[in-house]
Amino acid sequence: MIKLIHVKYFVAVADMGSLTAVAENLGVSQPAVSYAIKEFETELGLLLFFRKNKRFELTPDGKKVYAIVNPALRKLNASLKSVENYAGSKSVLRVLTPEGPGSIEVARFLEKFGKDHPEFKFNLREVGCQTAKEEILAGNADLALQVYPNNFNCADLERIDFSHRGLNYVVSKNNKNADKESITLEEIGTSPLALFYEGSFLYGQITAAFERVGVTPNVILSSHQFATIAEIVGYGMAGTIVCPEEFVSDMEGFKIIPITNSAIDIVKGAFYVKGLELPEGARLLLEYMRSKAHPSDYVG
Repeated sequence: MIKLIHVKYFVAVADMGSLTAVAENLGVSQPAVSYAIKEFETELGLLLFFRKNKRFELTPDGKKVYAIVNPALRKLNASLKSVENYAGSKSVLRVLTPEGPGSIEVARFLEKFGKDHPEFKFNLREVGCQTAKEEILAGNADLALQVYPNNFNCADLERIDFSHRGLNYVVSKNNKNADKESITLEEIGTSPLALFYEGSFLYGQITAAFERVGVTPNVILSSHQFATIAEIVGYGMAGTIVCPEEFVSDMEGFKIIPITNSAIDIVKGAFYVKGLELPEGARLLLEYMRSKAHPSDYVG
């Protein structure tokens, strides 16, 4: 019976003209190559090579066989490479993570998921929810784990909401507003405010809430870094509006104050192309995220 290894070694010897060169190139022993060539000739009943001073030259029959099997072998190798690439791409999860609010929580989930499923690797990009939507629809990512408003337009997307969170006003305990048990946007508007950067989803949600009550907030700082905002707030120079659990790991020294007259809510969830079968890793990750959603927060 003709075996694939016969064809592989035959083509290699025909190309290199030497058993030694083929053995070294393929990482096998020279006798193994020699035996495979002899088996191939026996199976075909043809002499395929002239042996001259340890050099191998194709016979007329050998040239004919080579012309038949070489293109087929090249096509097979290309197909196998495509299969490898496909399998490799399935083990890399292309995930779009949120900017600002939600980013810390998502990072924690991904770290835990990665420990439980080391067979998957992540290709992560931090983007806003609108950019995430565009990238998912363009096929540039498998899954978006994002933070978005409740009325976020997810046409053509499958949207799964994990939790519904309200934003709170946060100040240092030496801030003039720290004695309040609740606060209105009008009251916040009279004090300095530090927010996540202008143009971000969070900034837009907060400023829109101020617009609804006819107040222009006194924003003295907008930053890409929560650490910078926390430092400004910690010094008592300003307050901020955030999800407290996403602000700093240790809230000692800070006061969380509910906003009473205008709820600023965000949804934490995921979305992907509607009707598209998710890669196995993305499906497992989505199931994992859903299983970890707090029952009191779960809205999906």
